[in-house]
Amino acid sequence: MMALAMGLFPRLDGNGRAAVAASPSAGPAALQLGVVPERDIYAQRRRHRVLAEYLAGRLGRPVEIVTVNTYEAVLGEMSAGRIDAAFLGSFVAVLAQDRLGAVPIVKPINAGAGVYRGILMVREDSPAKGVADLAGKRIAGVRTTTGGELFTWVCLKRAGLLGTPGEPEMVWAGTHDEAIEELMAGRADAAGVKSLRWEAYVAAHPEARCRILAESPSTPNNALLVRRDLADTVGAALGDILLQMDRTDAGKAALATYGVERFEPCAAGEYRGVCELVGELGSAWDRLGIDGPPVKCPGAAATHPSTHPSTRPATAAPGGADSVTGNRSGDGAAKKSSATAPGGADSITGNPSGDTATNQSSATAPGGGGH
Repeated sequence: MMALAMGLFPRLDGNGRAAVAASPSAGPAALQLGVVPERDIYAQRRRHRVLAEYLAGRLGRPVEIVTVNTYEAVLGEMSAGRIDAAFLGSFVAVLAQDRLGAVPIVKPINAGAGVYRGILMVREDSPAKGVADLAGKRIAGVRTTTGGELFTWVCLKRAGLLGTPGEPEMVWAGTHDEAIEELMAGRADAAGVKSLRWEAYVAAHPEARCRILAESPSTPNNALLVRRDLADTVGAALGDILLQMDRTDAGKAALATYGVERFEPCAAGEYRGVCELVGELGSAWDRLGIDGPPVKCPGAAATHPSTHPSTRPATAAPGGADSVTGNRSGDGAAKKSSATAPGGADSITGNPSGDTATNQSSATAPGGGGH
């Protein structure tokens, strides 16, 4: 079983996260913002550095974006009080709400939507016409994610393949992009991934052709959640800043570099589709390797008051890694691949040119993360 505790993932600081250079000057405690890579770790680090700089300048305190290997590690760090807020994939966001009482604040928006779907797909040349045709095949997926694991198990249950001689072998990748690559390279016969990562892959590889066998309900993409004890303070401040980013020139520039259009409020009730999948999985919950009972639905609660609900339509974006100091002027089969790529954190003290990076070694861990 995969415990939501630390100590399973080797890191430089021994506390389950990448080491972060300390600010040389005394001042407000740094805001610890967790992310888990779902794509190239270095590209995500560059993206989140921009967000950290923007937040630090408006919060008047350092912001350290901490990259960890898995979403389980993020939950462990939040539980221990070492991470204040985190960008979480939908399944782990539900876990964080159920296990820790974490509060969703905002979600990133792209192309008019802040949601995605889990998809189970095969290459266009595959003879498989439905999920039942995957009997005895290999499926690439990503542990502890809606698109990369939860929805895949539900699809196999619907097709009557769980617990049978024909149950497919799961090949665990560290990220959704890696799962797609396993499929396209022919090392897997199918892949369970998030729709947004497949869309991004097709944009970069127009020749790629796949056929979708099943799609999940839509769910929020990589929303920002804060610890329960910080919802009315840190959560309120982050919500105010992020929701207004697209209303200033500086904010628009930061958003453009970060790769999203804007942020919109996110509410617990938006995760109902994930909870319904958990309910449908039923007694096969143990396939997820998560300690404790199945999660309960967070409920259709109203958006947290601090996020000032907007009437604009909703959408999507990804995760990354870094640290900034600012001032006011992220089984059916037992086979698991290595977790995410090396993580790390950059430290900036009032000067973007003075950063120092500390890289974390890659790790192979139960329940490799993703989104």
